[in-house]
Formats: sequence, C-alpha cells, structure tokens
Amino acid sequence: MTSTVSSATTPVVAPGIFDADYIVPALVFAFITVNVSTDPKYTTLRGHLFAMLQSPQRILPEIVGFVSVVALVAAGLLLSPDGILASEQTLADLKVADGYLVQLREFWPVLLHPDSLLVCQELLLGLGGALLLVRGACNASRVLGLALALLTVGRGIHVEQWGHAGDYAPEGPLGGVFAAGGAGAAGLLLLAATVKSLWSAHASVLGVLRDLVTAGGLVGLCVFVAKDNHITASDSYVRNVLFSVIDMLDLCALPLLASSVCGIALKTADLGGALACFMVAQVFASWWLLDFTGFLDDPRSENAFIAHSLKVKQQLLTHVYGHPFALFAIGQVVRLASALVAYATVCYLAASTMADTKGANISRMVLKQAGRAKEKILQNLGKSDKTTDEIFEEHLMNFNTQQVNSTRLHKDINNYLRCIRAMQTASKNLMETLSDIYEKEWVGQDMLYVQAQNNEMLWADLAHKLSDQVVIPLNTYQAQFPEMRKKIDKRGRKLIDFDAERHSVQQMQNNPNRNEAKFVRAKESMENAKRTYEILNSELHDELPALHDSRILFLVTNMQTLFAAEEVFHSETAKVYGELEGVVDKLAKEAQRGTLPRKTFPKPLPITNHSSNSNLSSNVITTNGNNLSSPPKGATTDNLPPGVLYQVKAAYKYQAEDMDELQFEVGEVIDVVEYEDPEEQEEGWLMGVRSSTGQKGLFPANFTRPI
Repeated sequence: MTSTVSSATTPVVAPGIFDADYIVPALVFAFITVNVSTDPKYTTLRGHLFAMLQSPQRILPEIVGFVSVVALVAAGLLLSPDGILASEQTLADLKVADGYLVQLREFWPVLLHPDSLLVCQELLLGLGGALLLVRGACNASRVLGLALALLTVGRGIHVEQWGHAGDYAPEGPLGGVFAAGGAGAAGLLLLAATVKSLWSAHASVLGVLRDLVTAGGLVGLCVFVAKDNHITASDSYVRNVLFSVIDMLDLCALPLLASSVCGIALKTADLGGALACFMVAQVFASWWLLDFTGFLDDPRSENAFIAHSLKVKQQLLTHVYGHPFALFAIGQVVRLASALVAYATVCYLAASTMADTKGANISRMVLKQAGRAKEKILQNLGKSDKTTDEIFEEHLMNFNTQQVNSTRLHKDINNYLRCIRAMQTASKNLMETLSDIYEKEWVGQDMLYVQAQNNEMLWADLAHKLSDQVVIPLNTYQAQFPEMRKKIDKRGRKLIDFDAERHSVQQMQNNPNRNEAKFVRAKESMENAKRTYEILNSELHDELPALHDSRILFLVTNMQTLFAAEEVFHSETAKVYGELEGVVDKLAKEAQRGTLPRKTFPKPLPITNHSSNSNLSSNVITTNGNNLSSPPKGATTDNLPPGVLYQVKAAYKYQAEDMDELQFEVGEVIDVVEYEDPEEQEEGWLMGVRSSTGQKGLFPANFTRPI
C-alpha cells in the first residue's frame, strides 16, 4: 500500500542473488527436503509422494498451475524496472522518487515489498478456483457457488482499487498494472467456477438468480459491517470502506467454501491441491497483515528506518473508524482455520479411501491366517491327519544343521578378522615405537625402518586377503539361507492350505446332502492348493540337497584360502623378524666391542667430604690451568719407569663409570702417563696405569695424592 513513511537517509544497496537472505532460505529448504526423504517417521508421506510421482498425470493440473504462478511471480520480480535485477542507476532514480521503497529492499530482499504477498494471494485464489473447476467440484453445490461468488466480487473490487494509483494500491515490483492484472485473472477464473457451480446446482436461470440474490444479500451485509469498521488512511470514504469490504467478503466466503468442499470430498477426488492453494493464500494474507500492523518489526531495534517505520504503522492504527483491525484479525484467523480444516478433512478422507482398499486385502489375509491356525491346531491335537514327507523332513534337518554351522562359522571368522586388524594396529604401534627409540647412530637403523614397513605391509595384506577372499564368499554363502528359509516356510503354509482344502472336500464328500456346485468349487480349490504345494515341494526336493552338498566345496575353498594366506603371512613375517633379530645382534656386538659412537661430555668433579679429612686438601693433586700432566708440588720424578711422569697413591676408592675409566682401591699406586691425544685431555682427570694390574685408563685426580 502507498506509505506515508518519509524517505530514508541511509543508502541501501539492493541485495544480490547470493546474499544470505537468499542462501539461508535455500539451505533451510534443502535441510527439510533431506530430513523428509531420510527420516523413518516420514515413510508414509514419502509413499504418497512416490505414488503421485509414478502417475504424474493425476496431479498434472496442480503442477501446471503452481508452476504458472511461480513463473508469473518470478517474471514480475526479475523483469520489473525496480525488481531484483534493477540497475544501480534505476535504484538511484527510485530513491529520489520514493526513498522508502529503496530502503525497504533491505528487509524484503526476495519479494522486495510486503504488498507482493497480496498479489501472490490473488493468484493463488484464482488457481484454487480453477483447480476446483477442473477437478469437478463445481458440479452440484449451491454453497460452493455462493462462496466462489463472494470471492469473485472481492477480486473485482481489487481490480477497481489497484487499477488506479491510490492509497490502497500495492507497491513494489508486483504492484501497479501487474497487481491489477493478477486480480483480474483470479477474478475471471473464480467467475468461471462460480457460473459452473451455480448452473450445475440448478440447471435453470431462476435458481441461479435466486442464489445471486442471496450472494447480493451477503455482499450488502459485508458493506454494512465495513462502513462502521474501516481504516481512514485515504481521503476517499468509498475507498476506505471498500478496503474493509474485501476482507469481510473473504471472511464470509472461506467458511462456506470449506464446508461445501468437505461435503463433496467423498464424491470428488483430488481436491487437496485446490485447498492447498486457498490455505497458502491465507498464509500470505496473514503475513501481510502482521507486517502492516507492525508485529513483524522489532520495537527494540536501533535501526533508524525500522524505528521510524514502526512509529508510522502505530500511528496508522489510530486512523480508524470503529474497530477494523480487530475485524481483520478475526477474519484472518477464521479464514486460515477454515482452509486448514478443509485441507485436513480432504487428506483424511483420501487416506481413509486408500485404507479401505488396503483393509480389504488385510481382512482376506487375516481370514487366511486364521484358517491356517485352526488347521494347525487340529493337526496338533490329532483331530485331522497331516500330509507328511519323510524325505523332505530329512532334507530340512540337514538344512537346519547347515545353517547353524554356517552362522557359527560366519561369527567366528568375523571375530578372527577383527582380531587380525587389532593385531595389525598393535604391531604398527610397536614398530613405530622401536623406530623412534632406536638411535640414528646405532648400526642397522635403516634396516629396522625397512623391516618395520615390511611387517606392516604383511599385516595389511593378510587382513585384505581374509576380507576379500574369505569373508565376502562366506557372506554370499550365508545369504542363501534366509531366502531358502522363506521358501520352506511358504511350502509349509501351502501344505496347511492343501490339508485344509482336502479335509473340507472329504467332509462334503461324506455328506449326502451336499451342494454339488459348492462341492465342485471345493475340489477345484483343493486341486489348486495341491498343485501349488507340489510345485514348491518339488523345487525344494531339488534345491535342499544341492545346497547341502555345496557345503563341502565351499568349506574346502574357503579354508584353503584362509590357511594359504596364513602360511604366506607367517613365513614372510618369520623372515622379517629374522632380519630384525640380526639387527639387534649387530647392535649387541658393537656394544660389547665398545665401537659404538659415543658422545663425549665433561666429567663432573667427584664430591669430596672435607669435614671428614681436613688435611686432605693439602695432599690432593690440584690442576693448574691446562697443564694437567705436570708433576704437582711434592711429587717425586726420580727413578721412574720410562713414560711415567710421576706416581700417585689412591686416597679413596673409585668405581669406574665408563669403559675408558680406571678402577682402583684405597692405597693402590698409579703411574701417571701422558694422554695419547692431548685434545682429549679433560680438566680434573689424569691418564694412569695401575701398578698392580697394568690396566690403563682415566681417573679423577682429586681421588689421589702424589708420592
């Protein structure tokens, strides 16, 4: 409707096709579609949809109608000068003419204006009338004719109002001529349905005129109520009243339409599409009224445009005569409830009709099951004889044993495969740990990594072979049993049917007063039952022994594959573990020979107990700078063996901590000699030879004193 909101000052850019305002509804629709297509609780709904899709000609009018409406609306939104595809220049010009329309695009990005909902409502009302006409609902219902006549009058008033740019004409890309054309098209479709309905109900001009007089009286009642309850937004009193008259006409029409459709739903099929049009049309109308009255706006919004728009709408609520908005609210509730009730009723009746068809089949099935149960009870009690087949019973016993063994084997093989995969993971983790802790300087580090990879490949190959060559054939073998069991059960049911028919024939044969026609039909039924049973029995006599004999070949093939895979795996893993053992043996030999690379770290000075021997500090050898091998003060250098710098005596016992260190007891004499490589000389340490054993090595200087 033409708004009194002032032009906005904040610039607004028309939203693009890929804005969140478009993407979010599309994602919601996709989520609902996926949920309905996968959730088990929608199985019945999916069944109805699939049934319709399998015979699309049943819903062809609905498909064509809805597609036409969507196409018209899309064309208006896209091709209109101020539509979705409007250029920036066009929007700039529109902003100068009416800044409100440009600002509104931010909040109505798809339809671009709330008035577009009214145009969609008109198109859906016209489509609903056309579908009622096509589906044959307009053949013999005076009430439906009256409802359609009221709707037609309302559309005619819309054409008159919307054909002129007045206060109640829709705005936006679907306004103006498009809105008037949509209302006119809807009015023509509803008029055709009205004429068909009234003429079919009376087949005389007098009867039609009588109903038109009734419709005129309802229109007069609507005018009477509207003139006391209308909006005063326009300077024209007539336009103000007519705006309320349209709402009153729809308020009277929808309950009449709903009641009449519910009455003819049993005789006329496929009315759900038409009622869906009326229901969606009322949803659009209610949505528009909520926006028009400001209920969709956030009163706490800090947006200046929203605050100003809400203020204007609240002011508009005061421009009334009587209580028009209360009347509008009641009308929307009644119209929407009427459409929902009618739609639900038609769907329920359609489902009931389908249920009746299924119910007949179910009742026949229940009777057959009851007859079989009765025959089985009589046989178990010994009241009637039972057809026996000892050879089949032996085959059945073999089948049961074979199925039990197959199920047990299937369970254990799958459990075995799960354990193999668990061992594969454990072996992989172990090898990764060993590779991480095996130092790079150690011998065979590369070989360890290669063999770890080989071990992992062997485990993976074993699991793959068992899955593909053992488990899958076993699944195929196992799948035979459920199908064969169904056939055996079916053979049992047909045998009971045959026995029941045979007993019935025997009873009639022993009755001298039998009805010969019934007796002939009973014998035919018995022969049919016997023929069905013998066909199944003969097939099972061939299939059960063949299935039983197949167990040997399957077991041989399956177990050969299993054992061959295990043999290859264990032989190859034995080689891998042999290589790994060789790597570890080489490491052990290197460690024994002391040829492993070793990082050299400075030796810590030993802790001395100064409190226990206060005189030790004066006797202990001290180092002076880097000249560690120079004789300390007080050391004797006379009469020493060649190569000996001086001699020291152990003041403390020293336990060697490395292979190149010298171990000695208290009191032992040690000959101090030169380092073979001066660069290896370490502060606080001397190179010496034990006089008692001739062993050479490093020792801490402060554990000895010079002689």
